[in-house]
Amino acid sequence: MSCEIREVVSVGSEVGEVEPGKKVLFSDISANEVDLGTDAKHCFCKESDLLAIVQ
Repeated sequence: MSCEIREVVSVGSEVGEVEPGKKVLFSDISANEVDLGTDAKHCFCKESDLLAIVQ
């Protein structure tokens, strides 16, 4: 298991503390990486799977 820090791009309507622009720490096990046809990496995960909000 490894962890990654990434910047939040978008959130759903049910999300509480996390908002676009914040950086979050999560386990690669809890995230699903998808190819959106760009050079950037995009991951999806549940807010409850986040380990920390990085300040």
